[in-house]
Amino acid sequence: MKYTRKDYINFLSTELNAQIKGYEQLVKTKAVVLKDNGEVFVGIFQKVNEAGIAIFKVRNSEYMPRKNSFWSAVYLNGEMGKYKKWGDLSWSKLRENFQRDFSDCFCAWISKCEDSDFCLVGIKGLTINFVKLLEFGKTIVVFGPKDPPLQYLLNLIEIVKDENIQETKSILDYVEKGNLWNPCKIKADIDLVSLILDNYSEEKCIVIQGPPGTGKTYRMAQLTARLLKDQKSVLVTALTNQALIELTKKEDLAVFLKNGNVSKTSLTVDEKRELPHLQDIEGNKCNAKSGYLSLATFYISSGWASELTEIPFDYVIMDEASQALLPMIAASMRLGKKIILIGDQKQLPPIVLTNEDIINSFNWFDIVRGFNTICCNFPFESCMLSDTFRMTKRGAECTGVFYNNELQSVSKYQHVPYNIVDLNLKGGPVLTEMDMKIGDKNPINAFEYIYNLTVKILLEKPNAEIAILSKFRETVRELQKFYTLRWNGNSYPENIKIDTIDRIQGLTIHFCFFLIPNTSLRYSLEPELFNVATSRAVYNTIIVYPTTIYKELIPEEVKNYLTKAGLDSV
Repeated sequence: MKYTRKDYINFLSTELNAQIKGYEQLVKTKAVVLKDNGEVFVGIFQKVNEAGIAIFKVRNSEYMPRKNSFWSAVYLNGEMGKYKKWGDLSWSKLRENFQRDFSDCFCAWISKCEDSDFCLVGIKGLTINFVKLLEFGKTIVVFGPKDPPLQYLLNLIEIVKDENIQETKSILDYVEKGNLWNPCKIKADIDLVSLILDNYSEEKCIVIQGPPGTGKTYRMAQLTARLLKDQKSVLVTALTNQALIELTKKEDLAVFLKNGNVSKTSLTVDEKRELPHLQDIEGNKCNAKSGYLSLATFYISSGWASELTEIPFDYVIMDEASQALLPMIAASMRLGKKIILIGDQKQLPPIVLTNEDIINSFNWFDIVRGFNTICCNFPFESCMLSDTFRMTKRGAECTGVFYNNELQSVSKYQHVPYNIVDLNLKGGPVLTEMDMKIGDKNPINAFEYIYNLTVKILLEKPNAEIAILSKFRETVRELQKFYTLRWNGNSYPENIKIDTIDRIQGLTIHFCFFLIPNTSLRYSLEPELFNVATSRAVYNTIIVYPTTIYKELIPEEVKNYLTKAGLDSV
């Protein structure tokens, strides 16, 4: 076997300690100090709007929550919501002693308030039960550091420890085989559902690779609908709640949703407003029933797998499987009689805090990249969706270098309907070289160029959806500040998204800017990250990079991409 159970436990324990270390240092700090530093803020609940966004009144300060930042919303007992009552209490002690309830959430927007000393902050992702506590008066809520996924890792440790679980043995105790990956190509006109249910009906596990824009969510919805029609119990599990909601919104599931046959763990107010018929799984308990669909993130479904003694679901569909650690994939085998893994090993692997050098020194690479390990070492029936509905022919040809040049465009958009000289009207990448200071993560000349081109695009079509991406959080924060200032201190439009690349996998957008600062270039040019960053756009991806990129040892696939895009000197 490639790994012993001790190897898995050592990795998971190392990652657990890495998660705890940074978080512990933060939460043991005095809560008032965190507030002064912008790590904690206090909001007075105003209302929940029609979109399910909870609006809070927050005092203006130098440190404001940035748009799309993640938080833990905490409801404290009594008068403890008022920061002047905190004294010397640390954030952890404040929560330990006075927390009544909490919810994960994120900041959707910030806007001006009639009272110039305050602003309004829109918060998404609050659970229904949490919001119920806020509906009585102007309740004070404290927002602090987002909790790390400690329980998820503890669940996986418990699963790995139990060597008597038969369903996990085939995955965890595998023998390294080398590269077995040879998927059949599935074009847009092939009925994937029939292929899975008829041709592969005897298979325990089926692996599907879904390159960018190939309609994996649409096809997954078709498959799920067919299974529900056949009275199968189905679990769809994914890393993010967003992925689960995107699946639920597909037309094929509309009738099952309307009939109350679709339920989700940790249902939030905004999710319920968007999908009124979506049911809440009470207490986040496993509720497998024939003809019903359950939706749960890895964090919750891993807990089910660690506790259950019998296989509850007929089918488990793991979306975002390339974001799953190998023990999480093993856990899914305990949850369903049949397993469908849908992912893309050419896109981002799971985010871990364990140092890359430590992972390499202990040879934990295959534990982290679980989906890739499955593809290379297991003789499961496998398919690759080979037609992209997102990109133009030119865009697909460039992105195709990551997929053995087997990606084809079937997009209805083959021409960029804009009259802007900076864009390539055939779609795909636009390469923009700039002088950037070495070590500068915030090149102001690149900021100006991106902003000015953004304005040009919006002048032609105000509703155009634009993403501005970078590898580095610092760069993203400064870009967000830059755009806010250019919008006179207001939140920039909702159709502009500024974020790190690891936060946007699955995003489809009209135009995408990929900013590569002149620092730590190897991270920005890492093939999986580069592929994700450059494959989001329907029309153009504008890659803004330093002239020093020529001096880098560029990975072969990235080099081929740039060459195809027109950078002949690379």
